Amino acid sequence: MRISAAITALVIGMFCTFAVESVEAQERFSRPRTSVNQAASNSRQQFGESQFEEYERQLNALLLTRIDAEKAFVEGVVEKVRTGAIPSRLVQTSFQWVRVKRPQTRYPFVFFEKVIRLQAAQLGLQDEIPAFDYDSYLNEITRR
Repeated sequence: MRISAAITALVIGMFCTFAVESVEAQERFSRPRTSVNQAASNSRQQFGESQFEEYERQLNALLLTRIDAEKAFVEGVVEKVRTGAIPSRLVQTSFQWVRVKRPQTRYPFVFFEKVIRLQAAQLGLQDEIPAFDYDSYLNEITRR
C-alpha cells in the first residue's frame, strides 16, 4: 500500500512539475505573463481533458478521499485549475505540505483542504477555492 501510494505521489508530482515547467518555458519564449489566469490558460491548451481526469483520480487516491463531499471538493479544485482560476502550483504545494508535515495521517484530505485555503488566501485567491460543507461532512463521517 505504501509503495503504491509513493509511486502515485511521484506520478502526481511529475505531472504538476511538468505542467509548471511547461508554462514557465512558454512564458520565457513568448510574451510576458500578465496574470495567473493567462498561465493557466497556457496549461489548458497543452493538456487534454483525459489528463485532467487522471489528475483528479490521482488526487483522490493520494488524499484518500472517502465520501462524496471530499470527492466533490477535489473535483471542484481540479475544475478551477482547468479553467485557470487557480494555478496548479497551488494544488501541488498544498499536497506536498500534507505529504511532508503529516506523512502518517490516515486522513490527508482534511489537512489538504485547510492548507489549500490558507495558501490561496495568501495569494488573494481565497474566493476561488470551492466551498466545503463541514456540517454535512461531519454528519456523514459520524454515520460511518
